[in-house]
Amino acid sequence: MKKLVAVIALAALVQAGCSSTGGVAPASAKTSGTAVSPLTLASFQAGVTTLGQVEATLGQPVKTVRTDSGDSVIQYARVHMESVGNRPHRVRYSTLLSFDSHGRFLRAWTRTDDLGEAWPPTPATLDAGDVAASAGGPA
Repeated sequence: MKKLVAVIALAALVQAGCSSTGGVAPASAKTSGTAVSPLTLASFQAGVTTLGQVEATLGQPVKTVRTDSGDSVIQYARVHMESVGNRPHRVRYSTLLSFDSHGRFLRAWTRTDDLGEAWPPTPATLDAGDVAASAGGPA
């Protein structure tokens, strides 16, 4: 239970820190990767914003997957290290964005993965649930 509370508190702190910095949150000694600001994410317009515009704003994603229909899902991820007890603990915060076959933004969602003591952390993973979510299915 304490571990769950620590992860939830950590998520709230990371979100608060990311929301005040513009498109990309600053890196610290305990984090790596790209955190996407909710304000920046809200500025992307479905059917209007292009993949090129998103990459110009956020940089290159850590992972890109193309679906059978020609749509694509891109992922930006940030790994944050915390101490739980006396052991290192890592949490990956991901922002995923889907685009149609013409490169127009469709939707975005977030994902949090508890990596525990895993090292080195995998910067990005996309699974079947993420691809289903890109089409508006269950995440």
